[in-house]
Amino acid sequence: MFFNKTVEPGFTDGWGGIPALIYGFYFLSWITFGVLMCMDTMECFLHSLRLHWVEFQNKFFKADGVKFVPLSFRAKILEVKESTSGKI
Repeated sequence: MFFNKTVEPGFTDGWGGIPALIYGFYFLSWITFGVLMCMDTMECFLHSLRLHWVEFQNKFFKADGVKFVPLSFRAKILEVKESTSGKI
């Protein structure tokens, strides 16, 4: 797309020939450089942000909580039956 918008019009006779090609290649090189640098900068920023997030979360983790017990309907039903069996 960048090539079509910057350099290709210089190949047609109506756009000025050689000067249009020179300016087109100039703009194409700067646009391409800008896009690549922006993408590389964003990649580096996101990677460091992810690493900071992972390291930040490890500061506050303590393994002293309640042990995970998966939900079991059978265990809940038995628990309710046991707690209500003496009241009826």
